[in-house]
Amino acid sequence: MTSKIEVDDNDNLVLTIPEQLIASGHFLPDDEIEVQVKREALYIKNLSCPLLRLSRFRRNLSSIIRNINNENHPLKRVLVTRKQNSFWCLHHDKRLWPEFFDYVKCSDEPKKG
Repeated sequence: MTSKIEVDDNDNLVLTIPEQLIASGHFLPDDEIEVQVKREALYIKNLSCPLLRLSRFRRNLSSIIRNINNENHPLKRVLVTRKQNSFWCLHHDKRLWPEFFDYVKCSDEPKKG
């Protein structure tokens, strides 16, 4: 995937995130990112949504839960990857979920009538 660095009206650099990453939920508005340059390559690390393998997620589960519940920590969600089915680790309070996950809220609520 490629992206383009642009300049806004105040001559500030703006990096646009490709639509594929936004649609996947890996990069969302208000995410904190870290940019590193290594060997003439630019790496963008999402501090709000790390991508972890299941084994690493299991090892770090207690610190992940502690950081997701901490309002001062940038961690908001974790995408856990597996060979077949990946899953999200989110805050237990659905009101704190990003808008990307709103469709899940509707399906979990009890039906009236």
